[in-house]
Amino acid sequence: MREKNRIYNPFRAIPIVDPKEVLDSAIKKALSLSPPKVRKNGLTRAKIVILNRIQYICDRLVSKFSSIINATPNLNRLDKFYLSILNVYSDVNVFKRLLGRISGSIRVIKKLSDEYRKAIRSISPSSYIDEKVAIRQVHRLWRQYLARVSSFIDKIEDAFKNL
Repeated sequence: MREKNRIYNPFRAIPIVDPKEVLDSAIKKALSLSPPKVRKNGLTRAKIVILNRIQYICDRLVSKFSSIINATPNLNRLDKFYLSILNVYSDVNVFKRLLGRISGSIRVIKKLSDEYRKAIRSISPSSYIDEKVAIRQVHRLWRQYLARVSSFIDKIEDAFKNL
């Protein structure tokens, strides 16, 4: 009976995540996604492939970062013993700020992904742009998305290391 009421280390469940490794594995998996089996023109197929890649990377990063937030115990309901240990390791307010930065990074990643998805969807061949140029624009936006997400991950990496 006492075993059920016993409180264990609440910080044990927090996964240790390296955001660069998560991004690298997400990009590697996104690049290996199979192209759609549709009979459309080249631009439509390229747009579908790139949109699927962006969606996969966004979902993967958000799920990994959300797992950290969800696994972290509520500091207001934490036992005083664990709060004192946390104060020795790091200040509670600093810990909350780090969690806030990780939570904010989820919103930024979603915003970047939505921004680039809208930009890719808006590309269409017109009378002055042929299909090959439009496909190059789609791939240029894909590279821009990867660069922006990568530089953002570099900026927030210290929050993961200090956590």
